Amino acid sequence: MGYQGRLTLCNAIFGIPLIDYHRASFGLLIGSGAGSMMAIMDVSPRFRFAVDIDQCRGREGHMADWLRALDRNALVDLVALAGWFSISDPKPIAHALRALHVPVLVYSGAGLRRELFSGLALSDTLEAFLLRVETVTPGELPMATFILHDARMSSGTSNKPC
Repeated sequence: MGYQGRLTLCNAIFGIPLIDYHRASFGLLIGSGAGSMMAIMDVSPRFRFAVDIDQCRGREGHMADWLRALDRNALVDLVALAGWFSISDPKPIAHALRALHVPVLVYSGAGLRRELFSGLALSDTLEAFLLRVETVTPGELPMATFILHDARMSSGTSNKPC
């Protein structure tokens, strides 16, 4: 099963509302607050995928399992979390992020609940977060996955969910 098939399967199993921007990158942005998420996606091509954690309330366990599945199946090479956490409880996502093998970056607006993200790369400002996003050295996807995905992106075929 190729890259797109594994991605589609993970999303179907866990029911997480992933937005695919179909970019030639493999970063995942998790936003708490759609406004912040959309603004970051507008300025950073480093992220191909986005999900609003507020849409996953009550399914925190599914979200954590989904993140681990993306990580284990080499579907993302960077995961970043940005939000103010005024709606969603950040404890479950903070715990899930610590279990990942790919680089993880966090921006917690106004420093809200930042103690929960100890041990993770935490930025104090959105500007600092965006700078780190662009300069972080991501983990590499397996070469076969990259070649398959790169060929599909170049040809414009099969890069949309089945």
